[in-house]
Amino acid sequence: MKKAFTLAEVLITLVIIGVVAVLVIPGVIENYNNKSWSTASDLFQKKLSEATKQMNTQGQLLNYSSTEDFINNGLSKYMKIIKKCSKDELDKCFASSLDYGTEVLDVDSLTAADNFGKDDWTTEPYGVVFDNGVTALILYNKDCSYIDPFNNQVDGTACLAVAYDVNGMKSPNAINKDLRTLNASLSKYACIAKGLKNATGVCVTQVLGNSMSTPNFELLYESDCMKIKDKYGLEYCYTYNGGIAGYDGGDPYASLVVACGGINKVASPEQLASIARYIYGNDSIGTNASAYNLNLIQERWDELIGARVPSIGSAYYFITNDEKSRSEVDRNFGPESSQYTTMQRGFAQRAFCVK
Repeated sequence: MKKAFTLAEVLITLVIIGVVAVLVIPGVIENYNNKSWSTASDLFQKKLSEATKQMNTQGQLLNYSSTEDFINNGLSKYMKIIKKCSKDELDKCFASSLDYGTEVLDVDSLTAADNFGKDDWTTEPYGVVFDNGVTALILYNKDCSYIDPFNNQVDGTACLAVAYDVNGMKSPNAINKDLRTLNASLSKYACIAKGLKNATGVCVTQVLGNSMSTPNFELLYESDCMKIKDKYGLEYCYTYNGGIAGYDGGDPYASLVVACGGINKVASPEQLASIARYIYGNDSIGTNASAYNLNLIQERWDELIGARVPSIGSAYYFITNDEKSRSEVDRNFGPESSQYTTMQRGFAQRAFCVK
């Protein structure tokens, strides 16, 4: 008589198969996706290279006044483009946010040449969607005079900086997966207010801060601060006990310095004064417990960069890179006055990050 499997044995076998599938299938899918994305990336770069070679042989690669001009009157004749977007509406042609490894980028912050690592290029990025579903942000270099015109071996992609997504708007929108770059290095640490930079030389790259109960930066606690303070140029780390929700036990000043990328990337009093002169025509900077504050009314900030930032009342308060030792604070405010420690170090509710 043949012996059959019992129901328990069958169920155990199915459970084992299920566990193995859970462990193995995601890896198989990831490997498949990576190969698919890499193949699509190679094909896109090959098509773009061939298109620019043809453009050069036809004398249509050089002498465009802008990226928009290059795409509309040049590239679109050699590659089929189904949608185009100016720098003010890039998110209509590209994913709204990108995972660029160490930072998450909002596509609407990638509006300048230095976002692509091309500080000396004088054109702006332009968004396109190709007929095969690839989306791209393209920057054209007007100064490609080194290119040998009419040479059919010239790869004109040297005149371009490109961020492209072979998966279009679909996730994961992550670098080295569906998101790739050609002759470009993306960064959010570019000036968010061109007029300000042109007028004052101050390049504001981020505005950090929020309501005090929900800061939009990661709060750094004293023990963690001590481990990394040298890396970011901090001399001191404090415990803040000012009774403010969301800040208790942490060091908001150090937190903002780290979020900006270092103490030299936080606006100085002199830079704040330049900003005030640009906004108001005078140095609208006062002091509060030796902390500098710059009164930027909401509507004026909207005019400056075309975006809203968190506020407390009608004024913004920004930290400076002016650190104070515990002994200096104690001398001015009394021992263990941790609330005033933070104020003495710059009233760390807000920060202009600068480059």
